[in-house]
Amino acid sequence: MEAFEDSTVKGVIAATSGDKEIRVLTDLDPTKLRENPTRFYGLSDNPCLITYLWMLGISSFYQGVVLDDLQPADEISRESTV
Repeated sequence: MEAFEDSTVKGVIAATSGDKEIRVLTDLDPTKLRENPTRFYGLSDNPCLITYLWMLGISSFYQGVVLDDLQPADEISRESTV
């Protein structure tokens, strides 16, 4: 909510995702989200959040996982992508 409430933040990017992302929906304040419609860039496990924001009129985008691009991949990841 801090990122969405901060008017200087122009977008929120999820670096990872998880199967429990639906739990954050209860922590979101729809009124505050509508007052500051910050773009959200989600991942494979963020469809609930993306849909929730879309229903509030907030632009959301779906993307592939970016974590591997942000840090060196571990040995198993490197071997499985070659």
